[in-house]
Amino acid sequence: MTVLSIKSMLDIDRFRKINIHAQQPGEVYAGDNLAPTCNVEFLKRCARLIPIINFADCATGQVYARLEHETWVWRDEQRFAEALTDPDAKAGLEAVAASEYDLTAGIRLATADLDAAKVHTLGAWGEAAKLG
Repeated sequence: MTVLSIKSMLDIDRFRKINIHAQQPGEVYAGDNLAPTCNVEFLKRCARLIPIINFADCATGQVYARLEHETWVWRDEQRFAEALTDPDAKAGLEAVAASEYDLTAGIRLATADLDAAKVHTLGAWGEAAKLG
């Protein structure tokens, strides 16, 4: 699995909190905490159940981290640090695994970029990647 938008993964938990019986806008999420750290359960469950998850930049498709069995096995530390500047990405990445990883146990991805022609995805990302 490749995650292109951590925010979208956290939104799944946020959407579960929608009050479908709301009569006014203020009642839609009344009382529910929408902070990123309070909406990581779906992503954590994915990390437990899916053996390999790549995290990639949504705009470029370039993979910046790989999680295997809830353990970081490879990270582009510069891109990973850039991702951590986003509150949703920070909450998600910190929730799925410890922040450190063993460099000696890690793998090296020779080609970490996603080939848009071979990737099946929802949305327009695949088409946008071909244009770039």
